[in-house]
Amino acid sequence: MKFFSQILHFTRLRVPNLGNMPLEDLKALNCEIAKLGRHQFNEIDLNEFLHHWIKGNNRKLRRLQLNGFKYAPEWDFLLLLQNGISY
Repeated sequence: MKFFSQILHFTRLRVPNLGNMPLEDLKALNCEIAKLGRHQFNEIDLNEFLHHWIKGNNRKLRRLQLNGFKYAPEWDFLLLLQNGISY
């Protein structure tokens, strides 16, 4: 979406009601701090993003805060997936 591509490069980004941001736009974040609320991301999306971030992408991003999960994440599932991430 055009809206998301316009805001990806702010130094600090706070969007309380993010809506349906594509995962590819999340991967393209070029800001230092992002606080995103009411998003549609699930555990699979977050795992993919974490792999992307740990591989050295999103170099500027220092802090990401996601609020307003539609469904409570299965954090045990995320930890299980994260065990496969090598640093």
